[in-house]
Amino acid sequence: MKKTLGLLLATILLACAFTGCYALPAEDNNVQEPQTRGMQRIFGKDVTVALLADSEAFEHGVLTQAESLGVTISKVSSAAQANGFDLVIAYKPDSVADITVPLIVYTEGEDNVPDNGRKIIYNKNEEQDAALEVMRTFVSHEAPVRMLGVFAGEHGEAQIACQMMEDEGKAQIKGTCTDLNAGEQITKLLDEIPVGVLDTIFTENGELAMEAYGALKAAERNDAVEVITMGLDIELVRAMVENHFLMGAATGANEWSSGALALRMGLSLLSQERVGDYEIKPFTVYSDEVIAATKAGEDDIESIIMKLDGEVNDVYWTDNIRYLADHYGK
Repeated sequence: MKKTLGLLLATILLACAFTGCYALPAEDNNVQEPQTRGMQRIFGKDVTVALLADSEAFEHGVLTQAESLGVTISKVSSAAQANGFDLVIAYKPDSVADITVPLIVYTEGEDNVPDNGRKIIYNKNEEQDAALEVMRTFVSHEAPVRMLGVFAGEHGEAQIACQMMEDEGKAQIKGTCTDLNAGEQITKLLDEIPVGVLDTIFTENGELAMEAYGALKAAERNDAVEVITMGLDIELVRAMVENHFLMGAATGANEWSSGALALRMGLSLLSQERVGDYEIKPFTVYSDEVIAATKAGEDDIESIIMKLDGEVNDVYWTDNIRYLADHYGK
């Protein structure tokens, strides 16, 4: 009997082998669907962003931040092209009244934006006082600061402010010149002013600063005279890298970091965060900070300008924005 049962069991097993009989695996109820990541996790899709800007500095800031957050930016040339996007970032636009999607506007005034928009406001009226304070407190200066003033026109606000500083005993004006043939005038004044009795050349804008820098470099004076200027642009910072003794400091709008801020604000607005208007202050780039950055291995001047602006760089890093930066690994 046992021998018969054994033969029967062997026959059954052999039949299963030839007919493909097998046991079904137990059903796994713990299998999870793949989770969404990056933009898909926050917005449910890849966000489309339009950039309406004619400032290379602002555009560089937007694009640099976009790369770090996994965002694709499309440049448009008019507000009429912008409404098909999820978000619009505009630099000093002529009008944004017809833009109906979420909007971030960089402005230097009290321009009105629709309810779907927020503003980054730069108060240019504060730039003059900020630059004059930099001149007054510059590391190599003592009161009264012995200055040469280079102005965009006769009897303008900057010239009047410097005269007030002299009246208050904060400055000694050794000479002035205006926009017309500024380089020649500066060269003549530098020839006339003895070595050792001049601290700085104060200029009203970046173009005049470069004129003063060129004249000062050509003069080859052996005293510590540098250019302090209103306005901030890439050429001024390049001059600091070339000769940080002659180009001392530049004060103005940091449009590089403002562009990065605009994108963070816009994405925060899209993700239902509370976003208000943001006012940026005049920012000063000092030549010694630029040189320190280059010595530390940083060779991209625009990246240096952005990284130096710690105040603007630290705002609007919401949890969602930090997540995107961590996810895209920049």
